[in-house]
Amino acid sequence: MSLEHEEKYLEIIGNNDHWALYKFFLLFPGVGQLISLLLVGDTIECNLLPPVEAEVWGAVIAEVNSGGKCGLVQLELINKDSAKKADIQLAFAELFNYISDKMPWQTQ
Repeated sequence: MSLEHEEKYLEIIGNNDHWALYKFFLLFPGVGQLISLLLVGDTIECNLLPPVEAEVWGAVIAEVNSGGKCGLVQLELINKDSAKKADIQLAFAELFNYISDKMPWQTQ
């Protein structure tokens, strides 16, 4: 990572800007939407960024339009052909909250 990239990364982390970090990772060769999303998740897991609400992840999943959306379709939580961003966001948040409620060892 160049000094310029490192400075930009530190600025984004300092601003707690998850979406900017997602777009930043996309600038690197070979990093697509899914890898960028996973890197943001890893950054959160490392406590470099604060966690985000399930609704925010749902919006990102709708934007990425990849495996997360396919999973929601397979679980029959959304309709593949007619689901809009808000539908995907809500379905993911409801699923996340349901699973979180069933996992008492998980920190909230």
